[in-house]
Amino acid sequence: VWQSFKQGLRENFTFSLWRSHLKEIEGQFGNGVLSYFIFLRWLFFLDLVLGLMWFGFLCVPEFLLAHKNIVSADYATYNVSQSIANTTTGADIYCSQDYIANTTSQTNLFIVIISGKGQMECSQLFYGNYTADIVHTPNIPVYYSMPFVYFMVALVHFILSLILVARSASHTYRKSYIEVGNSVHQFCNKLFGGWDYCVCEQGAAELKMKSIAHDIKVDLAEEIRALQSKQRNNKEKCFIYFKRLIVNLIILTVLCAAGVAIYYAAKETIDSQTMVVNSPFLQLLRNYAASLTISGLNILLPPIFTFLIFYEDYSPNYEVQLTLIRTVFLKLASIIVLLASLFTVTRTAASGNGSNVILCWETYVGQELFKLVIVNFIVVTFATILVEFPQKFIADRCPSNNLWCIPIYPPEFQIPKNVLDLVYAQVLCWLGAFYSPMIPLMIVVSLFIIFYIKKISLIFNNRPSQRPYRASKSNSFFMLLLIVSFFLAAIPVGYGWTNLTPSKQCGPYRSQPNVIEAVAAIMQKNLPGIVWDIFHFIFSAGFVIPLILIMSLLLYYFRSLAKARTIKIQLLKEQLVMEGRDKTFLLEQIGKSEEKLQRLMKD
Repeated sequence: VWQSFKQGLRENFTFSLWRSHLKEIEGQFGNGVLSYFIFLRWLFFLDLVLGLMWFGFLCVPEFLLAHKNIVSADYATYNVSQSIANTTTGADIYCSQDYIANTTSQTNLFIVIISGKGQMECSQLFYGNYTADIVHTPNIPVYYSMPFVYFMVALVHFILSLILVARSASHTYRKSYIEVGNSVHQFCNKLFGGWDYCVCEQGAAELKMKSIAHDIKVDLAEEIRALQSKQRNNKEKCFIYFKRLIVNLIILTVLCAAGVAIYYAAKETIDSQTMVVNSPFLQLLRNYAASLTISGLNILLPPIFTFLIFYEDYSPNYEVQLTLIRTVFLKLASIIVLLASLFTVTRTAASGNGSNVILCWETYVGQELFKLVIVNFIVVTFATILVEFPQKFIADRCPSNNLWCIPIYPPEFQIPKNVLDLVYAQVLCWLGAFYSPMIPLMIVVSLFIIFYIKKISLIFNNRPSQRPYRASKSNSFFMLLLIVSFFLAAIPVGYGWTNLTPSKQCGPYRSQPNVIEAVAAIMQKNLPGIVWDIFHFIFSAGFVIPLILIMSLLLYYFRSLAKARTIKIQLLKEQLVMEGRDKTFLLEQIGKSEEKLQRLMKD
């Protein structure tokens, strides 16, 4: 009954965003391109949940409670200076007068919007504007501890992301590798069992036929390539390995050069905080030096990777995966180099020695990530509009068979490049949410716009890929890539919580040793003694180390069980093949016996 009830709810009340668009994309370009748009939709809903959580639990209460009473007794806990403690209304409860005077001096509206400085810096957009107090409304016995809520929202932000990503990864893995797998009769299954009998419209039926035909082309291409690989001799194999070695050395050199360029660009951005030039435009370029360098490298290098991998002679599926790995390494390494370049400045500002340069280092980090989000959205949007549309226009006016024109073809949809743009934006969301709580909602808006821009460009400009590849394993690989990116994004934030001293003039953790100790002090003061003892034990080494050991043993056990079941499944598949051959042999013998019997009867 419960299963029937859930099935009824799923059929009658399920809302699927962009369903008709996805069906159209699947029919014209196959499941490979469709996997990108499904991945985009999944990230859209994930960031929507995260953005509403940040907005609802932090931005709205901060705005509504900004002018309410402050529980002054809690100032002793936070050791805030007397000048801040005496103020009770307005923006003064958030930051010191020196900080407010320095951050509101910027008056150029364009620079304020694209850089996050000036008046935007003293808004709910950045970390530095959130109060370090417990506030309450008159006549209502409700207290709101902003430091505790800020940390809990950030913690749930990462835990919820990990759970949803891991759950989706397990679902796509099961669907791609276990349920689909390498079927013995894959062509028969797709030809005779792949039709959806719920399709009633002519257009939907044509799209479904195109989708099945594309899948069969992919399977045939993989079969032909596997056969060609087996027929190579030792000389051909050595030549291919030599080419791959040279290509990897070139790519490694390019990545090292990119890291050096990002380091010096980040240094220029840091120096622009102290050395101001007369030209506003030049000063803006210096402020955006790191963001522009990272975005420029993300534009220039992936096409180089795509061009070089053609000479390595991999299968289309492996080409996509290897290009994704190289490009994600570039994008994540660029962010890591940027954060490492900011490390010295944040350490100096956190120690109090660099307060004249950066008054609130958390807000400064948030501004840098804010600029990366804006630049990434502008680059993705304008690269699609200013490159693919003109290329399609020129290709239509100068066909490839025209002797008077240079052969220009309509652009193909580059799945690795587009997927990495999504992964890069998601990494910025995970990294920047703690320092700029509105970044998740900015990512949501950008994903919504990018979906329609990419879809329109795909339908009108792009041509189907000339090298079809299987998409059944693409989604699982995307999720694996996202999990790796998640941990690389969580490590810097966790390091900031435990090892960096918060700014003394702004933010919910001002004048505290670090974020973890501040939250622990709040919990110890407000929770019952036994509850605090339980939390203290859970986060102690005496509990964490045995938990890691038990989880490692369970992981080893389930991994061994999965291997044993994989072997058993393979044996069952071989048994099915042998049974099919036995049946064929028996049918042949029966046919021969019938022929002999007929001959004997005639004689």
